[in-house]
Order: sequence, then C-alpha cells, then structure tokens
Amino acid sequence: MPQGGGVRHELKALPHPFAAVVAGEKRHEYRRADRDFREGDTLLLREFVPCPDCNGTQRVWASGDKDDCDCTATPNPGGKYTGREVSVLITYITRCPEWGGPDGFVAMSVTALAAGTQLSGGQG
Repeated sequence: MPQGGGVRHELKALPHPFAAVVAGEKRHEYRRADRDFREGDTLLLREFVPCPDCNGTQRVWASGDKDDCDCTATPNPGGKYTGREVSVLITYITRCPEWGGPDGFVAMSVTALAAGTQLSGGQG
C-alpha cells in the first residue's frame, strides 16, 4: 500500500459525498484526470456548498442563453467553502478507459489519513 509523501491535491467536495468520506462510508473518488494523480498522493477534500442558482458554475441558463449568475458579484462567486477539510491517501488508481469509463477520468481508491483527526475547520 502506498505510504504518502507524494503530491497534495486540493479539491472541492460537495456536502453529501464529503460527509460520506468523513463517516468512512465512501472510500473512492471519481474525478476528471485534469492533474497527474498518482498512488501515494494526498487529496485534501474541502467541503464546498455551491450557489443554489447556478450550482457553482457562475452561469445560469435562461431561454437557452447563458448569463452571469448574481453570485458573481458576491465575495463567494459560485458558492462557498465551509472550512471543513479531510485528507485522504490515494491507494489505487484506475484510468477509466481501462474499464470502459469515459476517457479523461480516473477512479481512485482512498483511505483517510490520521483517523480521528482528519477533519479540520468548520463545525463537526
């Protein structure tokens, strides 16, 4: 099993999947392969609550046209971080074309680091 010491990647995590990771119920991450994820790297998952109007995209669709969401004029465009974070270690990676998933995505097996102390910030 990888021991860590690799690169640390900071990623947004929506509240429901974030809570499942913290509870130990979710032991995987399925992500766009937009960075060089490797076994032994650490993911710092930061709980993020998206804007309810644009779902974090900062754009809204009205009659087929994209318009800026009102949240772009706020201190937290697209949504806000809650301050809660959890670090997990990547223990195994499957590149999605290997098993029929869409190209450009990865499925990563993860395990929480420092059980009992992995949650920081916010409430909880």
